[in-house]
Amino acid sequence: MSKYKFKTFDSPEDMYKSYKVAKLLNPKMREEEYKSVIDKITKVSDYKQHVVMQGDEVVSMIATQSVLMMGAVPQLTCKLDNVATLPEHRGYVTSELMQRVKVDVLQKGYGAIHVNCSKDNEKGSKFYKRMGFKDTGNGWVHYLNQENRTLER
Repeated sequence: MSKYKFKTFDSPEDMYKSYKVAKLLNPKMREEEYKSVIDKITKVSDYKQHVVMQGDEVVSMIATQSVLMMGAVPQLTCKLDNVATLPEHRGYVTSELMQRVKVDVLQKGYGAIHVNCSKDNEKGSKFYKRMGFKDTGNGWVHYLNQENRTLER
């Protein structure tokens, strides 16, 4: 049996469990602030957290939500947010979680996945490239099927 479990959190109460991982992205964030933001975003969007659990602890997460991209062909796109993994679990866990998110997003009919990543974030940039994303100059995109590859310029 694997020591990791992969889950999708839909409810704010479940998402509160991701605070320790989310704090990696904003070390000054207090838990009350995190809960308040989660409460707000889940009321106004289809925000979800795809997580990796070790026992009762969230060790990695990738948040997703829908956005309409108004490019050459308007399409429903999945935007990734809050991609983070506790340092001692990086590597396999993050890659496997991303693969599972990509499969889930493809099955739901999205045309692409988009994520913002600072050019200063060398590890993040290498990770997205390794996972099949293309650098757009202001983020990374992964087209999910051959039809959407025609959108590339």
